[in-house]
Amino acid sequence: MSSDIQNHRQPQPPIGAAGGQNADHLLFAADRLPAGGVRGALLAEVLRLAQTSGDTGLEYRARLRIADAATRGGASGELLAHAEWCLERHLDDAERFAARVPPYDLAVVLAAVPGALASNTRCRLSTVNQVLDELCELMSEGDDGPAADLLKARARFEVADACGNVSELRRRRAHVERLLRRSRGGGGAGGLGAADADAGGGAASGLSVGAGAGVGAAAGSAANAGPAFAAGRRIAESLVPLLENGQLSDAYLEHLRGCALLQESPPDPCTLALHVDFCSAGGYLERGLLLVRLHLAALVSDPFDERSQLLLLLAFGALLDLVCESAPRPSAAGESRSGAGAAPASHRERGEWMLGPHVPIAAAEHPALRAVLGELPAPVTAEALSDACWAAAQRIALAFDRRNGNTAFSDRVAQAEVLSDRRVAALVAGISPAAGTAGAAGTAAGTAGAARSADGTAGATSETADPAATISHTSSTSDTSDTSERSRVGRSDDESVARRGAVEHAGRDRAGIAEHRRSARSAVEWLRMARERASVEDSLGAADALRAGHDVLDRASATPKRAPAAHRPSGLDADARRPGTEDTATELTRMQGQTGSAAEHPPLWPAQTGAGTTRTGAAGMPPMHSAGAHPAAENAATAPQSFAPAGDETERARTRAALRELEIRLAVERGDRERAEQVAAWRIDDLYAAERIDLAEVETELGLLLFGVPPERRRGDLERELARTRDEQYDAEAQVSILNALGELRLREGRAGEAVGYLLSSVALCGHDPDSAEVQRPLALLAHAQVALGEAAWARATLDRLLRHDLDRAMRANALLLRAGLVQQADDPRCALDDADRALSLYLELRYGKGVIDACVALASLLEELRIRPGVIEAWRMAVAEAEAGSASQAGSGGDAACDGSAGAGSALTRHPALGALRFRLARALVDADRGAEAAAELLRAYDELPGGAELTANDSHEVSRLDVLLCLANAHRLADDDDASAATLHLALAQARSALDARGEVHAGLALARLQLDNDDPACIVVLQHTLAAARRIPDVPHPSPPTDGPPFTGSPSAAQPPPTPPGLAHAAVPPYGAPAEGIAAEVDTLHLLGVAQCAFGYAGGLATLDRAIELASRHAFDIDALLAAVTESRARAYDDLGREAEAVETSARAARLFERMLDRASAGQAHLFTARLLVTQNRHDEALPIYRRSLDMLPPDTPVADLAASEWHATATRAAALAAPTPRPAVTADPR
Repeated sequence: MSSDIQNHRQPQPPIGAAGGQNADHLLFAADRLPAGGVRGALLAEVLRLAQTSGDTGLEYRARLRIADAATRGGASGELLAHAEWCLERHLDDAERFAARVPPYDLAVVLAAVPGALASNTRCRLSTVNQVLDELCELMSEGDDGPAADLLKARARFEVADACGNVSELRRRRAHVERLLRRSRGGGGAGGLGAADADAGGGAASGLSVGAGAGVGAAAGSAANAGPAFAAGRRIAESLVPLLENGQLSDAYLEHLRGCALLQESPPDPCTLALHVDFCSAGGYLERGLLLVRLHLAALVSDPFDERSQLLLLLAFGALLDLVCESAPRPSAAGESRSGAGAAPASHRERGEWMLGPHVPIAAAEHPALRAVLGELPAPVTAEALSDACWAAAQRIALAFDRRNGNTAFSDRVAQAEVLSDRRVAALVAGISPAAGTAGAAGTAAGTAGAARSADGTAGATSETADPAATISHTSSTSDTSDTSERSRVGRSDDESVARRGAVEHAGRDRAGIAEHRRSARSAVEWLRMARERASVEDSLGAADALRAGHDVLDRASATPKRAPAAHRPSGLDADARRPGTEDTATELTRMQGQTGSAAEHPPLWPAQTGAGTTRTGAAGMPPMHSAGAHPAAENAATAPQSFAPAGDETERARTRAALRELEIRLAVERGDRERAEQVAAWRIDDLYAAERIDLAEVETELGLLLFGVPPERRRGDLERELARTRDEQYDAEAQVSILNALGELRLREGRAGEAVGYLLSSVALCGHDPDSAEVQRPLALLAHAQVALGEAAWARATLDRLLRHDLDRAMRANALLLRAGLVQQADDPRCALDDADRALSLYLELRYGKGVIDACVALASLLEELRIRPGVIEAWRMAVAEAEAGSASQAGSGGDAACDGSAGAGSALTRHPALGALRFRLARALVDADRGAEAAAELLRAYDELPGGAELTANDSHEVSRLDVLLCLANAHRLADDDDASAATLHLALAQARSALDARGEVHAGLALARLQLDNDDPACIVVLQHTLAAARRIPDVPHPSPPTDGPPFTGSPSAAQPPPTPPGLAHAAVPPYGAPAEGIAAEVDTLHLLGVAQCAFGYAGGLATLDRAIELASRHAFDIDALLAAVTESRARAYDDLGREAEAVETSARAARLFERMLDRASAGQAHLFTARLLVTQNRHDEALPIYRRSLDMLPPDTPVADLAASEWHATATRAAALAAPTPRPAVTADPR
């Protein structure tokens, strides 16, 4: 129990009315938190309170902390504003506003100001020099010790770096190095160790500006020397020299070590630029591209720091130049390789590591980047982003040169361009990019790397590199490996063997494609694999498998026959030709540049890839030739003859048509209507060759309408064609294709009832052959339609039938996951758990991140229902880990990354959209398991990963807001026995809810804060509850919104198991929603109840009347009055006890116990009986207390701490009663000896 809270005895308003002690609590709590959003919010709230109350001393302390954080957090604007304010106050009254407020030091803050000013081209050089001179003069007036010397040297070094004076920069850097060696007791100038970096986390120099204070113990630390001398920067500066010396493995291990340090929020821009430049120099293009995508937000993280922007732009532009020149091209073995090597097969299958000028960079489309990169046409490609980076770098360099009066920065850009050209030439020539780097004096990071000392190279560590990422540029084919082996400079045989082993490890993907290229797979197997990859949103892997399938068919036919395109869909290019094997690689390259625009609702069944998502533009639909439409007629009862097997050539044509169908859907999905029409024409040729005449005519008539493209001008074409095919007795296959398209279209339009009718007809036409593959798609669509209609039993039966078929892994996993949800609704969690677990295993085999997350969410929900807490935590933890990996995956694929602009660790431009919500649910599971410290750590990260703003409230069932996180964080702190942190967090939550005008959130936070204060005997809870009562009366008296049970309406491709966009497991409320029909009245009743208890606890007899008001208010509305009456009666008994009215307390407590018993609430009844017995014991009525104790033990759950305590009290009371009942022994009377 906090002594501060114990001493806080006088009632006072919560937040905003009194800044003193409340603000001190917040400041104390902020000092104990790591850097992040919660700490920043607490400091901002302290600053607001200080400004409201006029407490300049408190404002000084808050501003000093904010400025200190800005020196390490890339917030130059905050640094300049707060540092100037603090300096003015210090100069006015150095005694009151001391420069050193341990562990914060104004001198360290001011030392960063000249460099921050010099890094912006709008700041004149004369102003920068004036500030630098004033800083040095102020520090000289104090103690001219080692700390002051180091801070002045740091400021001069950073100014020289921003002014482009290379000779001055080298001299200043050498001076800082000497001071650092002297502060370490004459140690060498080698790279700073981790201890140096850690020691500078918040250490102060002890220097009092202008006050003559002595030097502190942390003088001369690496933190005071600035980020240029931090451990992470030293590691990054050593990477390219290690490459030039042929130490490839050491360089890569150091790169991984440095990337671990980059996880800090936000990363140092210059260090990041050096790591990207290392990826360019070493040929790690896929990894470098991933770094670019993940850290594009660094370009705008500090808009004032244009120098850092320039360094990043040069590094990004150089790497993107290499990416643009690394378009995959065919090799002798049929593989696709890029430059000196290809990405590992497992990466290419997932579509994560694509190279070439058309690679999409989705994160670059964020509006915040326009300030630096300008307006870029969507979708942004690697080529467009590269041009934008170089143009922006040239613009910033010219601005620096105009201000500095030299050409240093333009020369730096020119040198970077020359170096980039060398690397590109080496790449095109098939030589390692590192060879083109040898002899270069600097990197894209500029003079910072050139000015480093020769002995500043960080040594290699023993950390193990990620094998999948370590050799991402090495080809998996033997001839490419040999070429790469010969081209590497200084590579030893051991290194080569190790790298080949890493490649083999990276290629062990059970859903693999490229590593099985030379295996004897049939075209049908390739088709199945292509469907799998399409179902898991791997368009590149699907295209690779399709190409392999075509290659197998071409090799199987010595003279492939091409049927004349006599019948083509209307509107198709009459001159479109079928691609042969010679242009398949070119087509794959084309697809690589377009796979980034994935459909909003991805495909989840074979041969169906969500092509029906509405697209704009492109050509119209073909005209209709049939007669007028007719109502639905009789359905054929037999299976279509065209489903029967045929000869070899016919069978090959059938397989090729199936490959074409998937290719069409992939083209439609990525919005390439022209390509889809071209492939549709080739498919019609294949259908004629396969003697599927009826289906060919239908596809000729309807075109892309059959492949998920919605009608844009004419309506009813599908219905009219269906009527015509029935009238003219087309075979079942043709009718099935139309029925499936109609069912999908009706589902998308929200007309599930009509969709069920069409799909049942389709299933009937397919027959009852258990081996029929044609029935799988209509069954999947039918199950989804039945779920949309709420026909859970029928949907489950449909899925049972579907799962009896020989499905591919993706489709089976999707069906299992959907069935798990239906089985859970039927109150059979054990069976549902089995389905969800099997689905998770399949998703893990497929390496499908979204599926893994959805399966983990379903598993967590089921395990919560079964009360298996360890399993719940592990399920949520696995979902969080997959979402973290998915952030990189989304950035790599250029897909639907969430560009929400939220703050937090890492890049908000590429963060997985569900990461914050998943981490919040993990934290809640940890809270439920009484693991408060672990939960608090997760919640601090979740706060940074969630969007800020008032649009999300704590009562929203589908979203997690920062208010939710703060309320749960307060609970976690209480579990960790940290009441001070819990109170500060609740104060912050209350302030945020109030500023957002969120009455519900204010009630939740106010009740939680009042309970905490009441538990700590703080009478301030009364005033808090009075404010909460006013907020409760502002809540509209409407029923509390409940989360939907059937999921959202169908908006994308209907699949057998497409989980809803927000899984049911993520629906939550930070505080359980009020069950009353009027939420505002329910909140008011709860607040009155707690207010009455608090008033009585602190001796206010009026609390009894407040309790009566709660009962009266509840009785006028549709409440469970019995439950409320029992709870209030128990509270009244405790209130009587607090007021010293013991007889009434005993009577009321016994009445509360009877009320609980009547409601069959045995646990609450046992607690009430236990309280009654204790009251009797305090009145020395032990004999009466014993049977009440016995009754309490009968009611309380056995083997619980409360039951054990009640049993011990019962035994003690019985012993005491027996002792009191025993007769007092009288002394023996002896005869008088006389």
